[in-house]
Amino acid sequence: MPDCGMAGRLNMEPIPSFRDFLRDFAALKEREEALFLEADGCVYSGDCEGGGYGDELFGSAEACIDYLRGALGEDKFGSLTVTKRSLDMPGRACGSRLYLDSDFHVTGVDITDEYEPDLTLSLQFEGMWFALPTLFKRGDIVRDAATPDAGPSVLESLCTWGRADYLANGFHEGERAVETADRLLATHLRNGDATDLLWSGYGMETGELWLGHAGSDYLSIEYATGSLGQEDQWAEVVSVYLRGGLRFDEANGLLRYLDKRGGCRALHAEYDGMYPEMFYPDHPWRKIGQG
Repeated sequence: MPDCGMAGRLNMEPIPSFRDFLRDFAALKEREEALFLEADGCVYSGDCEGGGYGDELFGSAEACIDYLRGALGEDKFGSLTVTKRSLDMPGRACGSRLYLDSDFHVTGVDITDEYEPDLTLSLQFEGMWFALPTLFKRGDIVRDAATPDAGPSVLESLCTWGRADYLANGFHEGERAVETADRLLATHLRNGDATDLLWSGYGMETGELWLGHAGSDYLSIEYATGSLGQEDQWAEVVSVYLRGGLRFDEANGLLRYLDKRGGCRALHAEYDGMYPEMFYPDHPWRKIGQG
């Protein structure tokens, strides 16, 4: 990737060299992790997604992580959060945090202001919106690395797509997503930040098949590898349909068959009008489970 600059935006300083900026930001995260691991009169506690262990306090992050590894054993969990609190400020509501995945690999670190080496650099990164090229296409079965224990999703669209990308992925002239794509992309390039890295897809939640903002960061999605479990076979049907391999009535019939044999949960789709650029009130999947 050739080096490039970025003009000032959102009241932030311009970045002359994007490559140098990313190098500086990576070094900052390494310094923050090192600061987090320095005990310096602090205590650490750990919490597990789906169940807390926060009552136990430790004198080092390593001891806290070792305790969690032993306490969890073979139990499945999505992520871990280790929190660092100062003994000089025992009433402080929150402290610095280290985030780990289910394999105990560090996925992120948040440092409170008193430890922040360069707040400006962090704010610049948070204020960015990346339009990076990807190989993902409509109908791909994906997983979100940020939520490793969540079920699969079937990709519908990416926030980085323009009009031509939507048409290349099976959308049609006149659809709202197609007609607004270039304008929305230009807005993101001009004013987007890290909260706008959205991707849309189908997923199963609380027994319902839904279309929506499946994830808040398209940089965290990856192809779902391996065979799907019986409860996730709906994703294969939706994938083939979105790629044009099934008519709607054929896909709907297969989904109903899977539902009857316990291959997926009760099927239903809803239109969410909160984000009209990502949802389609006339989309046929609204009809699933409705007769």
